[in-house]
Amino acid sequence: MYEICKEIELEFKNHIMPFWMKLMDKENGGFYGTVDFNLNVHKKAEKGGIYIARLLWTFSAAYRVLKNEEYLEHADHLYRFLKDKIYDYESLGLFWSVDYQGHPKDTRKHIYAQAFGVYALSEYFRATKCQEALNLALEIYEIIESKGFSHYTNAYMEEFDRQWNPVSNEMLSENGVIADITMNTHIHILEAYTNLYKAWPDPILKTKIKNLMDIHFHKIYDKQTKYLKVFLIKIGIAFLILSRSGMI
Repeated sequence: MYEICKEIELEFKNHIMPFWMKLMDKENGGFYGTVDFNLNVHKKAEKGGIYIARLLWTFSAAYRVLKNEEYLEHADHLYRFLKDKIYDYESLGLFWSVDYQGHPKDTRKHIYAQAFGVYALSEYFRATKCQEALNLALEIYEIIESKGFSHYTNAYMEEFDRQWNPVSNEMLSENGVIADITMNTHIHILEAYTNLYKAWPDPILKTKIKNLMDIHFHKIYDKQTKYLKVFLIKIGIAFLILSRSGMI
């Protein structure tokens, strides 16, 4: 087991992290948005909000555990880009994507993307104790709860326009199914809130985490197949009927 762990550590330090570190865009901020199959970097590709948030979490967590100052430099770089370019100070929340220079490109808001913002910012706070980052994480958390949570279904909604008007969930739907509720969004909110709780052990947040666990166990998890359902039925009276009958 020791040899396996050592091999994983060396792979992480010598190959995985250096690959991503080479993609830091020192001129425009963030990381380059696209690398093709032949490892050609497309420097003018758009930069996704989820992509930037995932990298911010990665470098923050790596620094917190390994204390490599280069990881911290990259985490700081990503944090600045997320708060300065990905965050929408006009209508709040994280954009789906910006162009290579950081100008808004796809201004839709998705709860899935907001969850990654909470996840990344709370990890950056855990690594650096930057109060500004935690404050921004809490702001996005409040947006998820005020804009994205439906008391009617006791579930989180999906996609909105820039001004937070609900729109059809094109982002996380597929195969001709337009889903109003998805496993994908809920499991990542749970992930984000769990990490936020490590940084900010608030009792109300704890009740939100417990509710998400309940949603996953009673609504998303299929006890017969032992699988998680990906898409849940369209919001409306059908949802309530099926829910009461125990079918979902």
